[in-house]
This record gives sequence, C-alpha cells and structure tokens, in this order.
Amino acid sequence: MLATLTLLAHSGVGVSEQAMREQAAEDARLLRHLRLGATPQPQQSGDYSLTREEESPLGQTLESVKQRFGRMGLEVSWHGTGQVLLPSNVLDAFLLALGECLENVRRHAGVGEAHVTIVHDNEMVRAMVTDSGVGFDLTHVSAERLGFKESVVNRLREVGGDAKLFSAPGSGTTVVLEAPR
Repeated sequence: MLATLTLLAHSGVGVSEQAMREQAAEDARLLRHLRLGATPQPQQSGDYSLTREEESPLGQTLESVKQRFGRMGLEVSWHGTGQVLLPSNVLDAFLLALGECLENVRRHAGVGEAHVTIVHDNEMVRAMVTDSGVGFDLTHVSAERLGFKESVVNRLREVGGDAKLFSAPGSGTTVVLEAPR
C-alpha cells in the first residue's frame, strides 16, 4: 500500500493507469480482508519462500512483490532455492528494502528487468538485486539524496542487518541486502 501511495505522490510516473488501478484494487482487497479479521500468510514464490516466525497482518510475499513490479513494467527474476523462517519485523524490513531497491531499478536504471538472488545460512538471509542499467558514480551522489540510506540501509540496520551498494556508469547496479534469521 505504501508503494501505491508513493506512486500517487509521484503522479504515477512510468506506470500505466491500468497498472495503478490493478494495484489499488489489490490493496483494497487486502484492507477488506484485514478488516474482516483475516491474517495474510506468506506464500511460496518460485522455489524460494520467506515466512514469518509469528503471525503479522503486515508484509508481502516475494510473489506479490514480483507481480506488483510486473504490473509497473519491471520483470523480476528470482534465483535461489529454499525456505527461510524470519521474525515478522525482520521479514517486513527485508521485503520493504527489497521493494525499494526494485523501485530504484524501475525509476532510474533504464531497463525492464532486475534479478534477485536469495541465499541464506544459519545466521543471515541475503538478497542480491542486480540490473544491467545505466549505473552511476557512487562518489558523485549528493548528501541530499538520502533515499537509499533511509529507506534501505537504516531499515535493515534497525533489525540487525545491512545493505551494500555497488555501481558504475554504464555497468548497472548491484545491491546486497542482509538480514538476521
């Protein structure tokens, strides 16, 4: 729902009117279910599934993230196999950070596809978000451009994780997200 509000705040730039309608309808369905007392449950996405250790009315599944960005014109390809159980607050932070990275690809990379590779060990779950877009010079990012730091890095650090950004002009961008299990 936050993504829909963000799109509306930016006048839906780069997103068709139909895609906005579909996303708003999906948000309305979720709100209706929540109002009626339902608790959304994460579902498997491809061969990878991130699930909560405790029930929570918040959050999105990997498949819903893929569908949302697909409607907005960004094809997301998932890589990795497995299932990871995460505390609710960690899963929410991880998926929100992942969604923000994909939104940055959609808005700035100049490509229609992003790849997300998810791996985990006993202590951490990691997602590597890559695109082959225009990239940028990290040394020339103004201090006023705090979007990535606030919406991705700080969100993950609040739950004990981190994020690292790699990019170069003409070479695309890679972001590595980490969250504790």
